[in-house]
Amino acid sequence: MGRRIFWMIIGNILLGIGSGCFRLAELGLDAYSCFVLGCSDLTGISFGTTMLGLNLMLLVVMVILDRKHIHVGTVANLVMVGYVSDGTVWLLQEVLGIHPGGFGQSLFLLAGLLLVGLGIALYTTPNLGVSPYDDMAFIIEERSKHRIKFHYARIIGDVVSVLAGVAFALITGESVFRVAGIGTICSAVLTGLIISFFKRHVAVPLVWGRKKDEPKSEN
Repeated sequence: MGRRIFWMIIGNILLGIGSGCFRLAELGLDAYSCFVLGCSDLTGISFGTTMLGLNLMLLVVMVILDRKHIHVGTVANLVMVGYVSDGTVWLLQEVLGIHPGGFGQSLFLLAGLLLVGLGIALYTTPNLGVSPYDDMAFIIEERSKHRIKFHYARIIGDVVSVLAGVAFALITGESVFRVAGIGTICSAVLTGLIISFFKRHVAVPLVWGRKKDEPKSEN
């Protein structure tokens, strides 16, 4: 259990750093971060605190409808990712003075994709709960009595999140491409493949000590 918790925490830290790299690239974020950043711009509240608030609201839904997916990893993801993302942006921009442009933006986008994929692989492999946002698709699938499959439920949630993020950007006068752009497309197309690669070759050996598929659940 100690090893599982350790790598789950490391995964959430890497996920937060990857999110910060996405934000620094300013080429578009993953679907949920689009929504979070849009809400952050609209309210003037920091990205990390906005994500925490939204995650708490989604956690209430989980408590009511799907408690079985709540575990220590759910709480860690809820609290850590947004603030680690804020810390990454602060450190690189304010302390180190890094403001990428052109090719540098592409490098930060690539770093974001790899770190997010590795982070998700590490935090999900220990089977210690899922994030509140990720669980919404499970809830939709179960409440629809599997008429809406998880994959389609996730697509619906992602599309709504991106559209909301774009709408908030338009309302606040921020650049739409700051929240949704080529980075959003890359995230949608490549993240699943990156997670699968890192899960098989990195996360499973580290967490379970072997290169087989990890147990279905030990919760």
